[in-house]
Amino acid sequence: MSDALLQDVLRFPHRLKLCAAPEEVVAELHALVSPAANVIGLWFLPRDVKQNSRRRYRVYAMPGMPTRFVEEYWTLYDQHGMSFFGRCAGQVGRDVLLSEAVRAMKPKPHELWIMRLCHHHGIREAMYCMSIRDWRGLYWWPKRVHLDEDIRMALRFAGDAAVRRIAEIVGPHDGTEEDPRLTEKERETLRLLRGDLTERQAAKELGVELSTVKKMVARCKRKLGTSSLREAIAEAVRYYVVLTLAGTLACGGMCEEFGPDDPVKEQSKGQQT
Repeated sequence: MSDALLQDVLRFPHRLKLCAAPEEVVAELHALVSPAANVIGLWFLPRDVKQNSRRRYRVYAMPGMPTRFVEEYWTLYDQHGMSFFGRCAGQVGRDVLLSEAVRAMKPKPHELWIMRLCHHHGIREAMYCMSIRDWRGLYWWPKRVHLDEDIRMALRFAGDAAVRRIAEIVGPHDGTEEDPRLTEKERETLRLLRGDLTERQAAKELGVELSTVKKMVARCKRKLGTSSLREAIAEAVRYYVVLTLAGTLACGGMCEEFGPDDPVKEQSKGQQT
């Protein structure tokens, strides 16, 4: 990734403060990532839709997105429900390329409607991004691409910044939850555990008893609405992310979500269920 793109990504949240409407935010996101990627849109996924309801939900689409694409998507969605692409991203809990979802999910012929729709409109590759809580985003390319982890991380961060600004503009959205308000000590505990320390090692690092760390982990899971430590860490990353890009970049590491000294680590890809 070029230093110029890196600096643009770092300044992006400040640029978004000038946006007064969700459509302006999506347009700014597209301007940032183009020509490296294109934006389809951003949306909040209601809980009942994740549970297989076929209720339509609001999508903040990229201005200029072909009307026919949107209309055809909703017609197919009404018939089939959530695509295997979206289900795959939900299972692994992180960004997924369409080609990766095909290999992971092995969709049946009737589930390939999303691929046929994309190909019909010149989309040969797409990346489904998981963002804070139940917000989602979608990037696309006119041909197959190889994305290194630096680019994927930049797209994730840019998408997170964009949905945060949209959430500020539109207010509470279909059950969007507020900041879980983790304390500094709770964030530090998750930061240490994310760095592969055991709870006992984290307790030693923090200078507290093991039982104290266990209580903080339990509080974090409760505040974040998760059932496992891995899920709690992933949710904390989405809430408190500032930015970390690969430490091998010439410009050096950046301040990241749990503290300025935390090394870069790829988010857990999870296991397919």
